[in-house]
Amino acid sequence: MCGFLVAHSDLVSDRSTFSNALDLQSNRGPDGKNFYFDSLVSAGHVRLSIQDLSSLGEQPFLSQCSNYLLVYNGEIFNADFIYNKYCPDQMLRSTSDTEVLLYAIIYSQELSELLSDIEGFFSFVYYDKITSKVIACRDSKGVKPLYFSEVNGQYIFSSDTSSIRHLQSSRLKSAPDIDYASLTELCSTKYISTGNTLYSSIKEVLRGQVLSLNLNSEISNSFFFSQRNILNLPLVEAFQLSVQDRLLSDAPVATLLSGGLDSSLVTAAANSFQPIEAFTVSFPGFRHDESTYASLIAKHVACKHTLIPFPSHQLADIAENLFQQIPYPLVDSSSFPLHVACKHISSLGYKVLLTGDAADEYFCGYPRYNSIPSIFSLRSSLVGYPIKVLLDLLSNLPSPFLRSLSYTPLKIYAGSRGLDYRIKRLASYFSQPIDSLIHESNYLRPFAFNCFLNSLPSCRFNPELLYKSYHPIRYKLMSIDHSLYLPNCLLRKSDLISMHSSVESRSPFLSNHMREISQELLEFSDSRISKARLFKPLLDYYQLDPALFKRPKQGFGGPLPAWIRNQLFPIVQKYLFETPSSSVLFNRTNIITLVDQIENDDYAQFIWSLTAISAWFTYHTYLPE
Repeated sequence: MCGFLVAHSDLVSDRSTFSNALDLQSNRGPDGKNFYFDSLVSAGHVRLSIQDLSSLGEQPFLSQCSNYLLVYNGEIFNADFIYNKYCPDQMLRSTSDTEVLLYAIIYSQELSELLSDIEGFFSFVYYDKITSKVIACRDSKGVKPLYFSEVNGQYIFSSDTSSIRHLQSSRLKSAPDIDYASLTELCSTKYISTGNTLYSSIKEVLRGQVLSLNLNSEISNSFFFSQRNILNLPLVEAFQLSVQDRLLSDAPVATLLSGGLDSSLVTAAANSFQPIEAFTVSFPGFRHDESTYASLIAKHVACKHTLIPFPSHQLADIAENLFQQIPYPLVDSSSFPLHVACKHISSLGYKVLLTGDAADEYFCGYPRYNSIPSIFSLRSSLVGYPIKVLLDLLSNLPSPFLRSLSYTPLKIYAGSRGLDYRIKRLASYFSQPIDSLIHESNYLRPFAFNCFLNSLPSCRFNPELLYKSYHPIRYKLMSIDHSLYLPNCLLRKSDLISMHSSVESRSPFLSNHMREISQELLEFSDSRISKARLFKPLLDYYQLDPALFKRPKQGFGGPLPAWIRNQLFPIVQKYLFETPSSSVLFNRTNIITLVDQIENDDYAQFIWSLTAISAWFTYHTYLPE
């Protein structure tokens, strides 16, 4: 896991500027920094050494003939297979997967076949000095970032937008253009889905995209997709292989154990292969705290377990630190506990963290995957009945009364958000258009847009493009999450936060094998189905009691409504009212109206999203000196 920067040499004013631009990615690679320069290409790489810790794995990696170069960020877990298939006669000088990938690219007859064969995650830039050809590529799941910018037909590629902006600023003496359509999309969905970024001059390579360019001609692009599960493994064997692959490391490995089903299975499987230490972030005094369950799981699987109490009293300082150092609005509150976990395990010498990311998206883990199809069916069968009127009446009942109801099925339906919240959401489902239901648009979203000083353009995203098919509603919902929410929100956050502490995040649920199995299990299922039911073979194999997981889903975001009313309130005040960015971005009257709703949990996410955007605008829209 690393960071890199590649640019046409004409865009590099001097090597010192290039080095300073790469330094902005130093957290991605604290173990080494190296460069390559010639008349056409300048390349730099910062290294987080995980496989082959010696200097032989350093990048930019040159072939033995010095005609081919690779900078690469990621991990290839089936490097032996790739080597034996594509370059078996090539003598290697290291045990790094970087060298295997370089020679596999050189000798492959069809690049898309090679990329589809890779089990792992990656972004890379490959340079052929003989033909002056450059290839830039990102893995098909979108795990690792890759950005690019074009200046007068010449290109910059980078693992981070800050490095690109630094090079741009050395040549273009003007303020960066903000892409307000992307800003709209971020407010609406918590992600940017279109290959754009918050800067109009910087784009993101799409997942599974291959950009090819000759340094003297125009760019072209193509796409590849990961291969199907040709091993045809059953669930337990596929999961074991996925976990075993992700334990591949010459550096120490730990697991993040939340106490939920996904991380419990990962921890159990990892500990069956080697002694593992699991880490849990606890939230003492809050309903989000699942550390008791995590401790039970750790005891059952007999692994070393460390509890990390979340330092709520330091939350404002944590937020300020992340705002200033991460060049992206941290609208997802789970960034804070993840940061606390990664910072702690990094201080203990760990470089790899196994997580349960993607299990919900691939294996029907969100309640809406069942509730929205049910509502869709119910709406169709109750046309003409005053259901919306009844739900509106229920939603106007006092919240304390609704929260006090102790009937068990109601408590399970209410979950951590409360019955009053669920009823309001249900009422909104009966009034929203079907396309909004499928895209899970929040019924308070238009109010948040009114907080901006200038009218924002419409979102680029059109959900019709994704669900015009004959698949069941559930499959359409999950396809949208696979394509948009998972790579552009969850995996982006995971990469930004873990790499901020120089930790590589890996999830076994993102393997080719597990993704293929999820398609087989869910694609043609019309009945109600749950992740616990799908994972029953795994629960049985690791002898985990299903009763431990029969509780409302909590997530990893922490008690955001309580935070913004208490520890984070000074941060909210600062960035919504006091900084210059607040006067540039926001309609003060509407912001006051929004913050007046701070006691209403429904508004917490909007208040925080606007706060994070204002902080990003404050620290990351200036020209570096």
